[in-house]
Amino acid sequence: MKPSMLAISGAVLLLAGATLSAQPPRPNQPGRPDARPTQPGKPQPPRPNQPGRPDVRPTQPGKPQPARPVTLPAPKPQP
Repeated sequence: MKPSMLAISGAVLLLAGATLSAQPPRPNQPGRPDARPTQPGKPQPPRPNQPGRPDVRPTQPGKPQPARPVTLPAPKPQP
């Protein structure tokens, strides 16, 4: 390929990228929930956990977490 052809193809790619980025935002596809922020002042209901996943909640502050006892394997007697 000649260098001029390379320059032309590069310019075409740049133009294509500019027109792609200048498109208006597309509306949501059907079937996808609309990700819009809820109205201010309205508390959002907590989402239920997915089944099978443990509930990961932070412990209440001020409550010390019980330390797990560390069980060491018994040393094997040397013959």
